[in-house]
Amino acid sequence: MTSTSTSTPPRTLRRRALPAGPGLALAATLALAGCPAAPDGAASPPAADPGAAPSPLPGDSVYLLEGAFTDQDGRALSLAALRGRPRVVAMVFTHCAYACPRLTSDLQALEASLSPAAREATGFVLASFDHERDLPTRLAAYARERGLAPGRWTLLHAGPDVVRELAAVLGVRYARQPSGAYGHSNRYVVLDADGRIVATVDGLEADPAPAREALERLAAPGAQHGAARRGPHPDPNHAPEVPS
Repeated sequence: MTSTSTSTPPRTLRRRALPAGPGLALAATLALAGCPAAPDGAASPPAADPGAAPSPLPGDSVYLLEGAFTDQDGRALSLAALRGRPRVVAMVFTHCAYACPRLTSDLQALEASLSPAAREATGFVLASFDHERDLPTRLAAYARERGLAPGRWTLLHAGPDVVRELAAVLGVRYARQPSGAYGHSNRYVVLDADGRIVATVDGLEADPAPAREALERLAAPGAQHGAARRGPHPDPNHAPEVPS
């Protein structure tokens, strides 16, 4: 099954995205999630002094979500800890027998297609829907089973409310089924170093070109702090359908 890739920001689950622009729509979602948005343009290049406080996150950063996560090594972290490099983010659950393995393979194929410089610069994140079964030990086992490179791949566990907020901001729709499995849309997003969504790919085995081009652009020298280098943003009200 294939689907069309886009550079479309997500429609939120809590409130219809505002047509004024993707940054405004994401900021509105973050505000509803209890995350105060920084003023537009607040992000700036890091200070030369390594001891200086980091610059504020931009108002449309996914990293404004304040929920608690645990990675596959059992380390507690916030999304803001992922700041500093481009990331590709998807949501899966490890007991999934069909879509999630294919989505993980799509991300691995994207990883392999990058230039050496872009591959070295990029991190990959899988956040689990399944807070009951996908504990850190299970996530670590999944990373080993799939051959996900340590240091480049981060797998995240969180409680159900935090999972719901992250899915809403990423535009991923899901529902838990009586069997304990999850029906969900298949989407991955590219975030810049400050957590802004710069590309979105929907569907399994979809054309990864928008994601690859965004990552190559972000890996270029000086690209991390230039709004002009962010990708295009078509219809902010688009969102994939949840499979039945």
